[in-house]
Amino acid sequence: MSDDLENEITHAILQILLEARRQGKDLLSYEEVLQLLGMDDQGLHIQHMTQDGNTMYMLNTDLLDQLEDPEILKAMIESMGETKH
Repeated sequence: MSDDLENEITHAILQILLEARRQGKDLLSYEEVLQLLGMDDQGLHIQHMTQDGNTMYMLNTDLLDQLEDPEILKAMIESMGETKH
């Protein structure tokens, strides 16, 4: 992973934490993290399930396999950034 991408990820995580703090939150749900990122489960095609009292998330492996293509990954990141702002 390039340093630029790592920096962008770190920046996004810190922005989520700072926004949560501004909202007076000490705990974030998965859904709140997605909302702060400007995303949703439907856009990522993630399914929730509960197993033995634990919340589990089934990843959309087809989507993730497509994201191995650098051009598709770049487009997805740009799209997510536009949705957030």
